[in-house]
Amino acid sequence: MVKEFEDCFVNLLRLEVAWFTYNSKNPLGWLESVLVSEYSSLAELDFSNSDLTSTKLRGLLDALHKRNAYSPITVINFTGNRKLNDDIAEDLCTCIAKKLPSLKTLYLDHTNIGDGTCKAIFHLFQNCSFFNDRKSFSHLFDPNLMKEGTTRLKKISMEGTKITKAGVDILNEVFSQGLVHRRDAIKFYVHKFTNTQSSPANTISDDNTLDKTFYDKRIVFY
Repeated sequence: MVKEFEDCFVNLLRLEVAWFTYNSKNPLGWLESVLVSEYSSLAELDFSNSDLTSTKLRGLLDALHKRNAYSPITVINFTGNRKLNDDIAEDLCTCIAKKLPSLKTLYLDHTNIGDGTCKAIFHLFQNCSFFNDRKSFSHLFDPNLMKEGTTRLKKISMEGTKITKAGVDILNEVFSQGLVHRRDAIKFYVHKFTNTQSSPANTISDDNTLDKTFYDKRIVFY
């Protein structure tokens, strides 16, 4: 049966597993087989509102790690999976760095991720080279950044999560520390907080009475 699934999905570009309840002992075994396949051409994975847990997701990440080649996946949607939390963040970011260099969009909206995920994202950009649209690395001056992998991420959406202002401050460090080039189009989307305002990089409020924190314009509050 697994072989039949694999043969069916070899040429599939987009797979939606949304609104699906997993009942069997290994309900995603067939998908793990597809992800391991060197012939898989999957470009989009939609797990929105699918009751996905950290344990089940870890099984899929393990399958990706078994691939000899990089995965061509460009979009992953985990929206609405409230059982996903910070426990899976480091594993997810490690997989992105090592096996998902083509991933451009990651949706984590309305999950239970928090500031721990922001730390994992920061470490991802800290330890990877960012591959931009001009097909050149932003940080060739620092070969140490090549050690963990490469990422093309352009958008990470995290609205409606447990991320606090402290987490957004961590995300802002990606830009303030120059981990991506100022011209690179990567953006983080998070829910609005009181007394926050987007602004150009390195802008600081001189009016302390306003008690506002200014963030890089590539952090989008909505």
